[in-house]
Amino acid sequence: MEEEEEELFWWIHVFDEEMIESLFSYNLRNCNEELKSKPPSPSKHVLEPKRLQNLTILLKALNVTAEQVCCALVQGNGLNLQQLEVIIKMEPTKEEEAKLIGYKGDMGSAETFVATILTIPHSFSRIEALLYRETFEDEVTHLRKTFSILEVQSHFLIIHLTP
Repeated sequence: MEEEEEELFWWIHVFDEEMIESLFSYNLRNCNEELKSKPPSPSKHVLEPKRLQNLTILLKALNVTAEQVCCALVQGNGLNLQQLEVIIKMEPTKEEEAKLIGYKGDMGSAETFVATILTIPHSFSRIEALLYRETFEDEVTHLRKTFSILEVQSHFLIIHLTP
């Protein structure tokens, strides 16, 4: 018990009230300044909050602009496998697509990103095609190995089951 009292006494002397108050008020002041400098988010969102949150997380993981994605879709290349996999997860439902295309007001960054991609005809079909093209060789290699194993096993069965 005496040891705990000594430790408490030490902390009280090291950190006086004014010092603690100045530390916390400084942080609070900085937070208020940061909040004022950030642009306000739109009050009305086109998509549901949970969907919007998921899109925002995916957009941060993607690390490319909507313009770069649109150029890659038109050209048919320029996105890697990971980026294509992230973008395909952003595909809106028909209902969400109609909302995004029909909305004329300000949207958040994630909604704007998806709406911009939707300006390209058959954009998500193109993304699926690019994704298929990226994974095609790996799929063929996997199938060849699988057929090779099947071939070896079938020969093994033929040899051991024939009288």
